[in-house]
Amino acid sequence: MPGEGATQRSGKPGEDVAALLEAALRSLRSGRVESALELFQTAIARDAGSAPARNGLGVALCLASRPQEALAQFAHAIALQADFAHAHANRGNALRALGRHREAVDSYQRALDIGPELPAICHFQGLSFLQMGLPAQALHCFDRSIARDPNFADAYLHRGACCIDLGRFEQALESLDRAVALDPANAIVFNDRGVALMGCRRPAEALASFERAVQLRAGYATAHAGRATALSQLGRLAEAIGAYELAASLAPERAQTHSDLAAALIKANRLDAALQSCERALACQPDLADAYWNRSQVRLLQGSMAAGWADFEHRLRMSGSAGSRHAAVPRWTGESPLAGRRILLWSEQGIGDTLQFCRYVPVVRSLGGEVVLQVQAAVKPVLAGLEAVAAIFADDEPVGPCDLQCPLMSLPLAIRAWRADIPADVPYLSADARKSAAWRARLGSGRKIGLVCSGNPAHRNDANRSIALSLFAPLFGDARFLLLQKEVRAADESWIAKFAIEDLRADLLDLGDTAAVIDNLDLVICVDTAVAHLAGALGKPLWLLLPWVPDWRWQLGRDDSPWYPTARLFRQPRANDWASVMEQVRAALAQWPR
Repeated sequence: MPGEGATQRSGKPGEDVAALLEAALRSLRSGRVESALELFQTAIARDAGSAPARNGLGVALCLASRPQEALAQFAHAIALQADFAHAHANRGNALRALGRHREAVDSYQRALDIGPELPAICHFQGLSFLQMGLPAQALHCFDRSIARDPNFADAYLHRGACCIDLGRFEQALESLDRAVALDPANAIVFNDRGVALMGCRRPAEALASFERAVQLRAGYATAHAGRATALSQLGRLAEAIGAYELAASLAPERAQTHSDLAAALIKANRLDAALQSCERALACQPDLADAYWNRSQVRLLQGSMAAGWADFEHRLRMSGSAGSRHAAVPRWTGESPLAGRRILLWSEQGIGDTLQFCRYVPVVRSLGGEVVLQVQAAVKPVLAGLEAVAAIFADDEPVGPCDLQCPLMSLPLAIRAWRADIPADVPYLSADARKSAAWRARLGSGRKIGLVCSGNPAHRNDANRSIALSLFAPLFGDARFLLLQKEVRAADESWIAKFAIEDLRADLLDLGDTAAVIDNLDLVICVDTAVAHLAGALGKPLWLLLPWVPDWRWQLGRDDSPWYPTARLFRQPRANDWASVMEQVRAALAQWPR
């Protein structure tokens, strides 16, 4: 609000001072900042007690990118006239320019308390709250601004940004659509609208919004990066990589773009290029957790375990991670002794991860500690027989006092001094004997194969790892196939009957029931889900069906696994080629002992 309030009372200014102030304001409005500076300074020379002159000079200094000097003028104006609302608001603008957002919020509030409650002041206060990482408080400010001016386009834009930060993507979209209607030439609005649509899982519409943003502003690096993310989500990987490369060339200092490019390159199996992008990201921002995560994926895929585990640890700093859980308990990193101490090992990712990494529990126990586990409730039944555990708690159950804690997936790094290899003695889990006997009686004799074709549809990599059940057609013959998954896609339902697959969904009440069924099978054929880890941990023959670029734990170019000795890996020879995988499995089944 440059210059607002400049002609408020200032004691008894002479007519020449009033004329100077009017001339200075005209200069500000026409963008002649240097002229305005001279006129305000002349007015102050003639009337040092003019609060409007001090305020006007402060505004001109802000426009001249001299906010520190402006602060002194606003302070002088407020000392002369404590209830000068515009001076308080303009002081807030100077503080915001200096990054002193907490003080800026207070200055804006003082202006609002004096009144009137102008939409622009509410809006500026909201911007400071946003910069402080307080989107809920900022949202309240933008709502106040909009209530006083329903056509305030920037307030809708920033309200949308708040809703995105709060994960309220549908609400964000409503605000941004209103901003588009009010300001259809604003590239930032279309970029943020694309972000909101991505949050709503509508990547095709998001792509159109990002593309409109770059049409309006060709060199808009952030929008090009958003476009790349949408293309990646739509499976248009080559285009996504090109869009990321363009975004990186436009803003080479933006670390996140290099990191996102690395993630896309990993999907394309261009691992050396992905490593280079990770290094560029870390050169720009040495603490960027996403870049370390992507580098860990490459290193672990390539079998560089020691370096990979060190990078993998940065996952706990990523947005949405569980890294802050149990932060009040000292973290065990493998260096402090465990004898006589109670250590909590806890799950922080998926059920499959818990099943895979609980193999390290006996190793920790051998170091002398009393081990307690906190895991997903669904996993408790199959961990009951795990050696060396004093107690097992669900995620929502209190665990009591502990001396130390460590996430399960950090154990490979923590115990490297004692055991660098992967503990792979299977089975390290066992099914409940009573349940297993009941299933043995029910299933009877004959060759029995468990089947899982898809996992959780909400999984970030679901489109890459799940397979349509119809593609399994070449496998069905004289063996009995039993469905081991609880959820089935609508498109797969009809194929269960067509292929005469035994549907056990109604009887698989928990993971313990699934373990009992697997205990009575000859083989499990499975995509990369928790059931694969369960079968491997139970020591059951496992045929794992993997995409061209699999999850890090399965590495590359091998048909066995260091994690599960009974596993055989069947890999896509090229992206999206499940037909070749099914032919490999069909041929293997034909040679499999009956």
